[in-house]
Amino acid sequence: MTEMRKAELGFWMNLPEGWLPLDVRSDSIPDQVRELLERRCVEDPLAAAHRGKLEQQLRQAVKMARSQDLAFGAILATFTPDGLPITASLALTRHRTIDGAEAATVLSALNEQRDKQNSLFDVPFLGTVVRSEYLDRTPVEVPPARGSSAPAATATAEVAIFQYYIPVPRSTDVVIATGATPTLPMRAAFAQLFDAIISTFQFVDGADTGGR
Repeated sequence: MTEMRKAELGFWMNLPEGWLPLDVRSDSIPDQVRELLERRCVEDPLAAAHRGKLEQQLRQAVKMARSQDLAFGAILATFTPDGLPITASLALTRHRTIDGAEAATVLSALNEQRDKQNSLFDVPFLGTVVRSEYLDRTPVEVPPARGSSAPAATATAEVAIFQYYIPVPRSTDVVIATGATPTLPMRAAFAQLFDAIISTFQFVDGADTGGR
């Protein structure tokens, strides 16, 4: 179980085993990622052997979590049985809007962005929300091989993004839940995983969460 708070309204959802929550009150999310990855390397020899690749992928995956409106964040760093690194992040950010986040309005606006696959998604405790899926392509610097004097090259990093637009009760605010993974061979699997996680999402009164 994962519990979150922002102002007087709390959030609740289930996270699968293996996800590592971030301290959203910290000033440095990247430092936390490195510390959590260090812990995973101590626990898992595979993580230590592929630390460089894991760290690079996590930097891409947590990009969406670097926001002053971050209400919750978590990362995943693991491997398939044959050694394929698997990384992902989940971030919840809260945004103020003028007209709220009524599903039809949000869907209409997103449909103007042709690179996104947008649909309506039913959440048991929320009703119908908007779900958007797309590939985020970002230029990244690739350092030269050790000992080489060649300049750094530039490559394009692709991250699969899954976003859910959740209206906040009794306000015009919206919570955007953003799942991200650079592990593109498992894009379909992560689509199902993030859908399953968001399907457990619900708002709770701040007084009932116990606070923190």
